[in-house]
Amino acid sequence: MHPSQDYCHIAFDVSEENFEPVTKKLREAHVVEWKQNRSEGLSLYLLDPDGHKLEIHSGSLQSRLESLKSKPYQGLVWL
Repeated sequence: MHPSQDYCHIAFDVSEENFEPVTKKLREAHVVEWKQNRSEGLSLYLLDPDGHKLEIHSGSLQSRLESLKSKPYQGLVWL
Protein backbone atom coordinates (compact mmCIF):
# COMPACT_ATOMS: atom_id res chain seq x y z
CA MET A 1 0.00 0.00 0.00
CA HIS A 2 1.48 3.36 -1.05
CA PRO A 3 -0.57 6.35 0.14
CA SER A 4 0.03 9.68 -1.58
CA GLN A 5 2.65 11.90 0.01
CA ASP A 6 0.44 14.99 0.27
CA TYR A 7 -1.59 15.97 3.33
CA CYS A 8 -5.04 15.55 1.70
CA HIS A 9 -7.28 13.36 3.83
CA ILE A 10 -10.84 12.90 5.07
CA ALA A 11 -11.46 13.87 8.70
CA PHE A 12 -14.21 12.61 10.98
CA ASP A 13 -15.13 14.63 14.06
CA VAL A 14 -15.88 12.81 17.31
CA SER A 15 -16.69 14.19 20.74
CA GLU A 16 -13.89 14.36 23.28
CA GLU A 17 -15.54 11.68 25.43
CA ASN A 18 -15.78 9.30 22.44
CA PHE A 19 -12.27 9.90 21.09
CA GLU A 20 -10.46 7.40 23.34
CA PRO A 21 -12.96 4.51 22.92
CA VAL A 22 -13.09 4.98 19.12
CA THR A 23 -9.32 5.20 18.66
CA LYS A 24 -8.72 2.31 21.07
CA LYS A 25 -11.00 0.09 18.98
CA LEU A 26 -9.23 1.14 15.76
CA ARG A 27 -5.78 0.49 17.24
CA GLU A 28 -6.94 -2.91 18.51
CA ALA A 29 -7.88 -3.65 14.88
CA HIS A 30 -4.23 -2.85 13.96
CA VAL A 31 -4.96 0.09 11.67
CA VAL A 32 -1.95 1.61 9.92
CA GLU A 33 -1.17 5.08 11.26
CA TRP A 34 0.29 7.42 8.61
CA LYS A 35 1.07 10.48 10.75
CA GLN A 36 1.58 11.45 14.38
CA ASN A 37 -0.58 14.28 15.68
CA ARG A 38 1.27 17.56 16.13
CA SER A 39 -1.67 19.94 15.87
CA GLU A 40 -4.43 21.24 18.10
CA GLY A 41 -6.87 18.77 19.54
CA LEU A 42 -6.85 14.99 19.65
CA SER A 43 -6.28 13.23 16.33
CA LEU A 44 -5.56 9.76 15.03
CA TYR A 45 -4.37 9.61 11.41
CA LEU A 46 -4.95 6.22 9.79
CA LEU A 47 -5.19 4.47 6.44
CA ASP A 48 -8.27 2.54 5.41
CA PRO A 49 -7.78 -0.89 3.77
CA ASP A 50 -7.57 0.77 0.33
CA GLY A 51 -4.89 3.23 1.45
CA HIS A 52 -7.13 6.30 1.79
CA LYS A 53 -5.89 8.75 4.42
CA LEU A 54 -8.35 9.35 7.26
CA GLU A 55 -8.33 11.32 10.49
CA ILE A 56 -10.38 10.88 13.65
CA HIS A 57 -10.40 14.31 15.33
CA SER A 58 -11.77 15.89 18.49
CA GLY A 59 -11.62 19.67 18.75
CA SER A 60 -13.56 22.77 17.90
CA LEU A 61 -13.24 25.60 15.42
CA GLN A 62 -12.57 27.96 18.33
CA SER A 63 -9.72 25.81 19.71
CA ARG A 64 -8.22 25.47 16.21
CA LEU A 65 -8.32 29.25 15.63
CA GLU A 66 -6.76 29.95 19.04
CA SER A 67 -3.99 27.45 18.29
CA LEU A 68 -3.33 29.01 14.88
CA LYS A 69 -3.10 32.48 16.42
CA SER A 70 -0.44 31.34 18.89
CA LYS A 71 1.40 28.98 16.50
CA PRO A 72 0.48 29.76 12.86
CA TYR A 73 1.35 27.35 10.07
CA GLN A 74 4.26 28.44 7.91
CA GLY A 75 2.89 30.67 5.16
CA LEU A 76 -0.51 31.14 6.83
CA VAL A 77 -2.22 34.34 5.69
CA TRP A 78 -5.18 35.64 7.70
CA LEU A 79 -7.88 37.17 5.49
